[in-house]
Amino acid sequence: MQRKLWAIAILPIALIFSVRTEAIMVMSFTVEELMARAEKVFIGTCTNVSHRVNDQGIPVTEVTFAVSEAVKGEVGTTVTFQQLDTQAQQRPLRSASQDLLQENPQGFAANAVIANLPNYLPGEEVLLFLAAPGKLGLTAPIGFTQGKLPVTTLTSGEKVITNTAFTKTTAANSTFPDPGKTAQYEQFLKALRALTQPEHQ
Repeated sequence: MQRKLWAIAILPIALIFSVRTEAIMVMSFTVEELMARAEKVFIGTCTNVSHRVNDQGIPVTEVTFAVSEAVKGEVGTTVTFQQLDTQAQQRPLRSASQDLLQENPQGFAANAVIANLPNYLPGEEVLLFLAAPGKLGLTAPIGFTQGKLPVTTLTSGEKVITNTAFTKTTAANSTFPDPGKTAQYEQFLKALRALTQPEHQ
C-alpha cells in the first residue's frame, strides 16, 4: 500500500518529463511556430485507439493514423504514437493527497497537461503537428489541442480544415483562417507546404 501511495506521489513529476517541453507548453502558437516545433506534420485518419500501461507503469493511449498527406518529417503510410491516457490519469491525480497537489507546483502542471491533452476517435480525419517523443517515449501534438486540427468533408463533398486554436499567422505569403474559421483543404495544405520551403531571393 505504501509503495502504491509513493507511486501516486511521484506521478505528477513523472508526467512532466514524459513528453517533450514543446508539447507541454500551453501557450498560444502561430502556425509557423507549430511547424517549426513539430517533428512530424501530417493529415491522417485515426484507425485505432487503445489504452494500456507501458513498461514504466504509466497508463498511455496508443493511437494509429493512416496518413493521407505527409507535410513534414519522416512520415510513412501510418503513424503510431503513445500519449498520456487522460481518462486513466485524471482519477489518481485528483484523488491523491490534496496537500501534495497544493504544495507541489509540478502537480498543478501535471493537471494542466492532462486537462489540455487532445482525445482521439477512430474514423476522424485531422491535421496533426506532432512533437518528438520524450524520454519515456510519449508525445503529444504541439500546443496540445492547438496542434490537432479537424478535417471535415462537407455535404457538397468539399473538404475544409478548421483552425481550432492557433493564432493568426504573420506570414505575408500564406493565408490561413482565423481561430474558429475554416479554409478549403487544398488551399490550407498549399499554404502549409509553403512554410517548409526555403525562401528564394
